[in-house]
Amino acid sequence: MITLLKDKIAEFYSDGEDFTVGKCILDSDDAVLIEALDLQGKWDGFYWMKKNTLTEVIYDSEYIDKMKLYVEYWNDKKEQNDNHPTITYSELSANINDLLKLAYQKKSLITIIRNDEEELDTGFIKSIENDKFTLECVDISSAKMFEILEVKTDEVVFAEIDSIDNRLLEYAYSKNK
Repeated sequence: MITLLKDKIAEFYSDGEDFTVGKCILDSDDAVLIEALDLQGKWDGFYWMKKNTLTEVIYDSEYIDKMKLYVEYWNDKKEQNDNHPTITYSELSANINDLLKLAYQKKSLITIIRNDEEELDTGFIKSIENDKFTLECVDISSAKMFEILEVKTDEVVFAEIDSIDNRLLEYAYSKNK
């Protein structure tokens, strides 16, 4: 069983060697919401994951020690203001349905991974019905409309909301319309 400590910087592994660095800010019986950090220790977005996809969480490593110093640096410099959430912490939830509704209401891009899929799907939520939603996908290489997917909510194992990458893509998409 994996132990989650709130507001402690950690490495979150979900598959193989790749990991996300961030802090668990909310969790439930089956999911966790992570405040992600980029490679420079700056705020990078919110990542929701199903707990059963987590393979390991490491709180104590040389890399984590370095990242804590990076975060300290940005906090001391007050330059972190360029990277900050547009969603307030009180709006957040460890419930995927709440996060999907939030992305829909704010008309913001969301990135998801579905069961047994290797590809990320990024797009705008166009509608939400009981146990499914429609995602109008944006091609991340061209920032143009790509395809429309109907997704069953319980197939989502990862979601990225209010991230810097999605904000940049959203800006490029708005200029390409």
